[in-house]
Amino acid sequence: MDCVAGKKNGLVEFLSDAQLTAHPEELDLNDYIINVGDDNKNNFAYNNLNNIWLIPAGNLNEGYADLSGDIDRNDYLEGLAKINLSSVNSIVNYFNILLDRINETIEPNIILLDSRTGFNDIFGTAALYLSSCVVGFFGFSRQTQPGLMNLLKEYYKNSNTFSTTISFFDHPPKSRTRNG
Repeated sequence: MDCVAGKKNGLVEFLSDAQLTAHPEELDLNDYIINVGDDNKNNFAYNNLNNIWLIPAGNLNEGYADLSGDIDRNDYLEGLAKINLSSVNSIVNYFNILLDRINETIEPNIILLDSRTGFNDIFGTAALYLSSCVVGFFGFSRQTQPGLMNLLKEYYKNSNTFSTTISFFDHPPKSRTRNG
């Protein structure tokens, strides 16, 4: 594993590596996962977090937001472009391999998948196939409607294997002044 200059492989690299190897179940999980507590031993705020593990999106480090052509961002985008996203079943299969490796290596009590990008893209749809419980947070906007509709459509299918909790939120009202 190459952890030089803060780099750490993540989900994009795992999916890419899994697609390019004959035996993806033999990939070393330690090449793709970070122990939050161990990686921050000298930071008091992280002292008791060694039981929390994180798989980052990709090998981005703190400089990825730099829009001046940062190499980490380019590596991430290149890695993402190499992943075959044409088949939900393929992505689900690789996620299942990843989850099996996590269960074998770490034996966690809970695994949380962040589908912040929504339930209408390939990763969000894959999460529906992988989870026994889906918690959806939706706002009242047109932007969230496609994801909400896709989640409900999947939930009401006869082949559904997950339970769901859906929460709606609205932004707090703007503060008003006496004159406004």
